[in-house]
Amino acid sequence: MRISHTPSPIGFTSPKFPWLACLIRTTILARAFRSFRPANQAVNVSVRLIVFMNRIVSKRILQCNCFSPRAGAGLLLRLSSGHAPEVLLLCRLQWRRMTRKRSTPKKRTSRVRKPAGRFKRFFRALVVSAVTSFSAASCVLNPQLREQVPLEPILSQLGLPSQEQAAPLVQATGPRVQTNFAQCRQFFPGGQPPVVPASPALRELCFSSFAILHSGQTKTPVFVAERLNRRMLIRGQGIGRADRFYTEARLPAAERAELDDYRGSGYSRGHMAPAGDMDTAEAMAQSFSLANMVPQDQRHNAGPWNKIEADTRKYIMRAKGDVYVFTGPVYAARSETIGAGRVAVPSHLFKVVYDATTGRSWVHWQANSADAEAAGPPIRYAEFVRRTGLQLLP
Repeated sequence: MRISHTPSPIGFTSPKFPWLACLIRTTILARAFRSFRPANQAVNVSVRLIVFMNRIVSKRILQCNCFSPRAGAGLLLRLSSGHAPEVLLLCRLQWRRMTRKRSTPKKRTSRVRKPAGRFKRFFRALVVSAVTSFSAASCVLNPQLREQVPLEPILSQLGLPSQEQAAPLVQATGPRVQTNFAQCRQFFPGGQPPVVPASPALRELCFSSFAILHSGQTKTPVFVAERLNRRMLIRGQGIGRADRFYTEARLPAAERAELDDYRGSGYSRGHMAPAGDMDTAEAMAQSFSLANMVPQDQRHNAGPWNKIEADTRKYIMRAKGDVYVFTGPVYAARSETIGAGRVAVPSHLFKVVYDATTGRSWVHWQANSADAEAAGPPIRYAEFVRRTGLQLLP
């Protein structure tokens, strides 16, 4: 049978390797798990599935922990439903290639390998080659396919974990923007998220014990919101500090800080939501996301700022109800940056404290420098709004 080299829907062919062209063509044209969808949707589902598989191929597929041989064969057949002749031809070509006699055969040993083992290795190699070759082509030629079709239904059928959801982007329609935080409004007074000045690449991140509005321009938070009370602080007293910093995977690579950006910079990774505020082990681990950090002067972090954090917790232990805390950086017109990712270094830090029971609020305002004075008297909330334009309270 002669294989025609018809261009695939995404414009990828391989005339020099007929079996690879056949594999790619049959994968693209396959039905998506027996669902009778329009052809273009089936194509997108198949493409996006294998694009995602490429992310885990180095860790799971090549280690053969993701697919057993039987499951790999089943996946290939399901993806190739309705194109059996081409798949059989592909298998025949690949099988011949794998079983071709070498010019210098190895010395025979007494050990006899079972034929079943060869079939397992064959199907395993076939699945890996399908994933890697097609994902490379689809990523290069159609990177937008990642965002067109949801993968979760397909991943659940395969028993694979869901991919990280990208943090939602705040759409600016004017000089000021109303944030949403649909999944974690409990961290804001009255469930009303703040109004902030419009800025490029603002994204909302929800964690178990705090929420972050992140700036892809500075690669640091705009603010971090917490809701704290006496009961939560008591519950968190026995939790050990995690100290495992990590890059936030829900942020695009171009908008986030990396661990290497801080290495050798002379600045510490300063928490905005302090680790000492966390009331569960999960929240403690999440507080070490780099999305919760700013480049902070080391002496300021360990000195005056540490005292402000401790004094805030002391007040919360005396408060009768919930206390809302907003922490974040302030930048000069031309900020210093660190690392290859150019993470911006703030000139000042703020901490807004709002007692929902009494209605009182105040703001700690500190210069991010080694010679910053010990925590002095706070400024009024109205003055803070004037300086920053952030309307954090209702």
